[in-house]
Amino acid sequence: MDGRSLTAELWDETGAPVLAAEAITLGEPPRQRAASALRLAWRAVGTGGTTQPDRLAVAGADELKIGVHLESAGVAVTSCSGLAEVPEPVPDVVVVPCGPWAGEVRSAVREATAWVLNLLREWVAEPRFAGSRLALVTREASTDPACAAVGGLVRSAQLEHPGRFVLIDTDDAAAPSALLHACASAEPQSRVRGEEVSVPRLLTATAAATDAGSAATVFDPEGTVLVTGATGGLGRRLIRHLVTEHGVRHLLLLSRTATTGDPDSFDASADDTGPAEAEITWVACDVADRAALARALGGIPASRPLRGVVHLAGVVDDGLLDSLTPEKFDAVLRAKADGALNLHELTEGLDLTAFVMFSSAGATVGSPGQGNYAAANAVLDALARRRRDLGLPATALAWAPWKEPGGITGRLADKDRARITRGGAVPWETGDALSAFTAACGGEDPVPVLMRVDRGVLAEQARAGSLPPVLSALVRTRRAARATEASAGASLLDDLAAMSGPDRESALLDLVRAHAATALGHTSGAAVEPHTAFLEQGFDSLSAMELRNHLTTATGLPLPATLVFDFENPAVLAAHLAEQVTAASDPTPVLPSATLDSDAAGPLAALYWQACELGKIEESVKLLEAASRLRPAFTVDDLDEAPPTVRLAQGGEGPLLICFPSFAPVAGPHEFARFAASFEHPREVWAIPEPGFMKGQRLPDTIEALALMHADAVRQRAGDREFVLVGRSASGWLAQEIAYQLERRGDIAPVAVVLMDSSSPEHMAKTGVANAMGGAMADRESGFDLLSDIRLAAMGGYSRIFDGWRPKPIDTPTVLLSALDPFSPDLLDEENPHHTDWRSFWELPHHAVDVPGDHFSILEKHADTTASAVETWLRESHRTARTEGSRT
Repeated sequence: MDGRSLTAELWDETGAPVLAAEAITLGEPPRQRAASALRLAWRAVGTGGTTQPDRLAVAGADELKIGVHLESAGVAVTSCSGLAEVPEPVPDVVVVPCGPWAGEVRSAVREATAWVLNLLREWVAEPRFAGSRLALVTREASTDPACAAVGGLVRSAQLEHPGRFVLIDTDDAAAPSALLHACASAEPQSRVRGEEVSVPRLLTATAAATDAGSAATVFDPEGTVLVTGATGGLGRRLIRHLVTEHGVRHLLLLSRTATTGDPDSFDASADDTGPAEAEITWVACDVADRAALARALGGIPASRPLRGVVHLAGVVDDGLLDSLTPEKFDAVLRAKADGALNLHELTEGLDLTAFVMFSSAGATVGSPGQGNYAAANAVLDALARRRRDLGLPATALAWAPWKEPGGITGRLADKDRARITRGGAVPWETGDALSAFTAACGGEDPVPVLMRVDRGVLAEQARAGSLPPVLSALVRTRRAARATEASAGASLLDDLAAMSGPDRESALLDLVRAHAATALGHTSGAAVEPHTAFLEQGFDSLSAMELRNHLTTATGLPLPATLVFDFENPAVLAAHLAEQVTAASDPTPVLPSATLDSDAAGPLAALYWQACELGKIEESVKLLEAASRLRPAFTVDDLDEAPPTVRLAQGGEGPLLICFPSFAPVAGPHEFARFAASFEHPREVWAIPEPGFMKGQRLPDTIEALALMHADAVRQRAGDREFVLVGRSASGWLAQEIAYQLERRGDIAPVAVVLMDSSSPEHMAKTGVANAMGGAMADRESGFDLLSDIRLAAMGGYSRIFDGWRPKPIDTPTVLLSALDPFSPDLLDEENPHHTDWRSFWELPHHAVDVPGDHFSILEKHADTTASAVETWLRESHRTARTEGSRT
């Protein structure tokens, strides 16, 4: 080979020459096509050849009469009031009719998403449903905002939990046989209209669908154009584009806070765009506040009436399915969906030439970790189609990520950008995106999908059988690719089962490392250390989900999305997989081990959930405390070693931050991952897991035994370095106790203790915070598949040993980070005599700093401001200063 040329000679299997080439010149392979828009098409599929189920279950109120339709197609249907009543054995498909949701549209969207969110979480958390699919059936979702929001949420859940959910949309004329086919089909999404079943496919848009020439006339230069969410970098670039490319001269810019600078004019001549000016009016207005928006619109002068709307406003509050809550939905829906609906209702009678909304491609294809954002943007897509049906202008631009620093996706970390690229999307350069904006605004498609794709990546996914069907028409694929996907796992299991024990574990370790490398963006499994903790190697909840999905596809084994939190490192996970392979290939029934040392949900979990559902939070805690007494325990005279420390972030020369997870069943080092990555000046951050939450670990018999065990681990980790102890919630008690034990021994001591929204047990019990906290934790835990008996009993053990605990005085400077928002409305109930005392309280001398968010979100959505507060206090506060509960 010489440079980019090579010679080639080919022979067949007999040795006969087939081809000879003196020179083959290699060029750069095309990575993506320059097409700026895709369009969603529905392709009809045949209804023959699909194996029809003998029986189905229909769960929930069936106002859509889906059960009746399916019975008329000749299948046995069992009607159930809910998922809990689905009989054994669980049918291959359980159908849940969704809607209709009546009433005010904003309330309907929230009711629909909250209800479906609970269904999805219940489905993935219940082990008996693992081999079945949940089919959710909507009606007219293309134009119904509530059903559209359900679709956005479900499409995202499908990517997080492949093969678990089916989404079907129907109309009043849906034929029973077609509906049955859609339920039985392997397609994750389908639409039934009469006797036709169709499936969604993204195609390259035609020239007629995106017409830049028509776009030039969309915005009237004599009228006013309103832009929401215009204060960010992306908004300012778009404003300049509207002025210079579309001739807009009068702009009304809305944002929740007034902007700085000259509000009266906008010079678009910068950046060599030409000598153009526009008159700009800035108004501080929350577009989700209908009355405030009406006032802003009322201020537009009649001499330049409102002629165009561009809705950019939006926020994100990301989380995987098991961590989403109605509150996370509400925050995202308010800015994106409520704002769009207000704009529609208040301008419906005006003579607009443009109504453009910035939506997301995630609403169409799904977006793992953003089910709420996908749902909110799906509302915009439905609104655009509905307005078109009414003869009104509307375009919802379903964007893939931009590189623009000021946009929502512009704040993504490098690893998140790499994950998007591995999925086949190429982030937009700002100039190209603005050109696509111009073309799409004048197009025929009400919801153009503005996503540049790397067809090479999509082709690789197709060959691996992991390409989402909605993207499959963008590349040429062999029909056999998806047909072989299901058998691939079984074939690998057979191969693994035939190996010796050591060879099997070695092969599985190679498999884990290879797929871990893919999830982390490495080119080879060699970059993944077998004995280094997953979290230390850069895993977060999204990459953990990606690894789980790859391994499930490869092996066919059911695995939890939290496997990197359950199994410390690749070697430990490979050993677990080896056990699973052995169990799957051994026909001999295995008797269950003692339930309190089981990593599966058993009788204790069932009793715990029953108590929670009855609102008996105190009783549920007492149940777990009693169960914990049956677990093996270590004492002061027989200390265990602490679980291995996990490095969450690398940093400079300052003090180490050593974090202690809370005592909840779903807790672990991962709860500090965002916090650790959010420091402006990188700090070295470690976490030490609590013992007793994993199989084979003993619980501490006393607080002293727990603190001494951790004190030894802290000494070993810190060495000669200074260190800070960080505790969140109840683990703040532990951080305080460890500091006390270290001071008492007199060898080393922390330079500071950081308490994150911690309150003493006495204060929590007196004010009712403890009960409210128990209920909130139960709500959050309900969607996790981590709630095994061993984890629940462990939580009970920690609750038991800290019962009645009081913090002991220490000399170490202490700061209390106090959440500004209540985590539950119950805390503000005026019937509670302590409803004004819900804020965190620490009875010993400390410095207190208020931080945005509630008890949970300070380490989630607000992790960056929490990290900033810690960094500021460590840097600027005198570490020996102590105040009596002062608040800053």
